[in-house]
Amino acid sequence: LDYSAAAVKLCTRMYGRQENLKYVEGNAMKLQFDDNSFDVLYNVESSHCYSDMPKFIQEVYRVLKPGGYFAWTDFRNKKQMNSIRESFTTTGFEVLKDEDITTGVLKALDEISDDKQTRIKKGTGPVIRRSFETFAGVRGTPIYEAFSKGEIQYYRCLLRK
Repeated sequence: LDYSAAAVKLCTRMYGRQENLKYVEGNAMKLQFDDNSFDVLYNVESSHCYSDMPKFIQEVYRVLKPGGYFAWTDFRNKKQMNSIRESFTTTGFEVLKDEDITTGVLKALDEISDDKQTRIKKGTGPVIRRSFETFAGVRGTPIYEAFSKGEIQYYRCLLRK
């Protein structure tokens, strides 16, 4: 599910339609699926853009089958993460894993930073280059520095309905 019709079209074109996989346009805070219709939902690096995280969590819970799993990965500061944890539990999720993986993420970013920067330099013009570098988390960008200074952390959680 993606909010962008263009992203859905691109994914469908690039990866085709698998028998059990379909790309759809939609709003994560108002999922267009029936109650109890999924065994697993996975959300990675997008929920930080949502305007109503508790509503998103409620929607995920609604569309998961009983016993279904929600795997979530994203970055937040500690205060925001505490609020998200509270939403997970008050919604009814059982928290199976809740890990701060910032150290590993920084290590990975360090290992691929130079390569990413080279590719971005080749593929973009100077006006938009910094935006791509920040999105990619290369060394010296605000997101990389925030991870390094402990201002934000990268988390992964596994929950069960």
